[in-house]
Formats: sequence, structure tokens, C-alpha cells
Amino acid sequence: MIRILLILLDISLLFSGIYAQNNIPRPEYPRPQFQRAEWINLNGEWSYAFDPGKTGFERDFVSSVGFEGQIIVPFCPESKLSGLAHKDFIEQLCTRVESQCHQEMATFFSATLS
Repeated sequence: MIRILLILLDISLLFSGIYAQNNIPRPEYPRPQFQRAEWINLNGEWSYAFDPGKTGFERDFVSSVGFEGQIIVPFCPESKLSGLAHKDFIEQLCTRVESQCHQEMATFFSATLS
């Protein structure tokens, strides 16, 4: 039992060291067997707002420059690792993050989202 706890402690210290060093949780490529030469890790701190009435479009959340709450992605809002540990049902959650990408990716996203 003690050995298992020590192994878990080692894993958590390793994780916290990676997070502290890069300030990005889970910095590794999520699916190594499909790794691409160029990709952007969007894990980290995002802003969020609960939208229980599903009125985000009416309230113009799309044009938002950010929300009041902060969540750590890739963890779900119910997880302590997300910084929330929210336990109630979430009807809808709106999130936002800013990131930089290569011009080719920006062109692709622009064409895809239009």
C-alpha cells in the first residue's frame, strides 16, 4: 500500500513539475501514433462562462474577448485539475482562448469557419 502511494506521489510530482515548467498541462501530443509535424497544443488556462439558458449567441458570446471564470484545459469542469471541481449538471459551457498559429493554419481555419 505504501509503495503504491509513493508511486502515485512520484507521478503527481512529475506532473506538477511538467506543469510548472511549461505552464501547460499535458504538453505531449495526445495521440502519438498520429503525430503531425506541426500542431498547436491548446491546453492551459482558458476563460469560461456557464450558459444554462443556451443564450450565448443572443448575448454575443462569439464576440467576447474573454469571460470572468478560468478553467484549465484539457480537464473537464467536474475535475479538480480543471480548477473548478463543479459537481452540478452543466447545460452549456462557453470557453475562449487566444493562440498564435502559422499563416497557413489561419487561412485554413478562416476558410473552414466561413
